[in-house]
Amino acid sequence: MKCELGVSDLPPQFPKEDVDVYKVVSEGDRVYVRLELSGEPHYLTVSGEEVEFHSTKLVQLLRESEFQECTPRGILSELFYSIVYELGVTRAYLYSSFDRLYDEITGGQLKGTEEIREIRRKIFTLYSDTSSLYYACRKLERIVGKEVLEDVQFALERAEILAVRTSDIYNIYLTEVQNELNVIIKKLTSVSFIFLPITAVASLYAVGFPSLPQTLNSPNTALFPPPPDRPRGGSNPLPKARRLALSSQES
Repeated sequence: MKCELGVSDLPPQFPKEDVDVYKVVSEGDRVYVRLELSGEPHYLTVSGEEVEFHSTKLVQLLRESEFQECTPRGILSELFYSIVYELGVTRAYLYSSFDRLYDEITGGQLKGTEEIREIRRKIFTLYSDTSSLYYACRKLERIVGKEVLEDVQFALERAEILAVRTSDIYNIYLTEVQNELNVIIKKLTSVSFIFLPITAVASLYAVGFPSLPQTLNSPNTALFPPPPDRPRGGSNPLPKARRLALSSQES
């Protein structure tokens, strides 16, 4: 069954500010609804036996749909199922992109974080759209029925799983970067080990051996003599030169 679906501008009485905050606002017999697709808001009004769309995008989603009945229940149910299908296609694409990005990270092919930021932005936009759809469906459960709500809830759970998987993608990337740094440090350590013998030989040739006798013959050497060997028996432990110096001072 085909239904006539029209698009109109937001009427003056449409409480846009409240709907942007609460997503679903009821005033008398009218229900004002805000849905999100790709992060952009789309509005509609449910009143009595009529659904009034204020978004061309929502009408395009229902252009090829077959309705069981042209009532708010039939139109909203088909609308929610169409949005769930669109979100499912987007979610499958993001799952594939996530797996490809993971392979690039673990294979060392990813050299920046631009792709990581972009896929995280798309995934959290998907999660926001699905959350908005679930909240609106829960508020309109008396119209669309419990079965539609359960299907939308399942889509939300799948979006949550994808969001959780991407929350650690930065950690995976930083771990791979750290592993690459460890390999570089290991190579640098190996190169420095090769030069250790050369450095040792160079340090030996840097010592001024010709000046060593002059140093020993210097008068300052007597001020700091080497420690004497421990004498045996009861002999005087002082060196002979030291004993003569002390004797001259006493006299």
